[in-house]
Amino acid sequence: MAETLQQLLCQTVAEVYETMFFTYLETAEESGYTPDPAQVVFLEAAIGLHTKAKTGEVHFYYSEALARHIATNFLGIDASQQDDSRMRDTLGEAANMTVGSLLGKLDPQAVCGTLTMPEVRQLSGRTMGDFLGQPDTIAFHSDFGWLLMDYGVVKTCSKYQEERG
Repeated sequence: MAETLQQLLCQTVAEVYETMFFTYLETAEESGYTPDPAQVVFLEAAIGLHTKAKTGEVHFYYSEALARHIATNFLGIDASQQDDSRMRDTLGEAANMTVGSLLGKLDPQAVCGTLTMPEVRQLSGRTMGDFLGQPDTIAFHSDFGWLLMDYGVVKTCSKYQEERG
């Protein structure tokens, strides 16, 4: 199931970002590129997931150029109108839409768990390399930089679906 879950994750992330943010994402493997471990992580968007078995957060880590691109596209504004508040709101909404869409696919009866309000934080001194080695992290490449997603807590919904049959 882990492989199937990872495929569903990749498909869902690609669909949400393409549809809502006009941003095309591919996994590192699909793109043929490798994230630079020294690249600074600009912002983190985290959304809590409370399941019957576990409580945790799904994390999204953005390069600065990608974060700005997503916000500008979503809001339909000129880059000169971009500000930190709008960008943070957009990335929080991206986390909400992505994980909400994923849970809708994994758990159509909405019995697995509930989501919290997303939080967006600036990360100081953190790099892509700090997150790349974690077991439940997927790297997505775009023309505007990297997005990393730590999805560990989502596995509890997947396991719940397996048990339900």
